[in-house]
Amino acid sequence: VKQCANVPLAIRAVGTALYGQDKRKWLSFQELGLGRTDVAADKIKPILKHSYLNLEPQLKICFKYCALFPKDFEIEKASLIYLWIAQGYVVVPSDKGQTVEDVGEEYFLILLRRCFFQDVVK
Repeated sequence: VKQCANVPLAIRAVGTALYGQDKRKWLSFQELGLGRTDVAADKIKPILKHSYLNLEPQLKICFKYCALFPKDFEIEKASLIYLWIAQGYVVVPSDKGQTVEDVGEEYFLILLRRCFFQDVVK
């Protein structure tokens, strides 16, 4: 918490990006200087960038797709997921027996947990 200057978004982004990762990932976070105590609210971009760079390729594509919408644009989760599906961005692993909608939902939740979406209405 101290290393993220008590900035909630930074804390959450770092926590979700490093959760379940090995020691090497944690050390790379420290080496990049992203965990300095002088991080301010306006300097969390490097933390979010680090979180983005550690996304799976399909998640990066889905997040980039969101750039088509204007800032603060509101879209229903299901609509966004169906747009990803229509573009062919959602890849269903053959061994899991999931539907494309289930995988799209997983993608959305991962991006939400990693702080790439704001103000999600339930």
